[in-house]
Amino acid sequence: MKNEHITNFKFLVPDLLNLDVTFEDEDLMLMLLGLFPYELEFLETTLLNGNIEVTFNEVIVASYSHELRQKEKLKGLVEQQ
Repeated sequence: MKNEHITNFKFLVPDLLNLDVTFEDEDLMLMLLGLFPYELEFLETTLLNGNIEVTFNEVIVASYSHELRQKEKLKGLVEQQ
């Protein structure tokens, strides 16, 4: 699993910020959550329901942390074989 949705979104953010519309951190966070693939839907639900305020950076960190945990689990399974 890759965090391509984050990479792609980070690429688009400067273009969004150049528009005549002001995007708050919460706006960017919600747009990014909307791009999460189906397998990260649980993470989206946890982030939105677990905190009163979730920042854009917290979403990125949570997504990367999830990916690292998944890689470590996979690595452990491969080493056990």
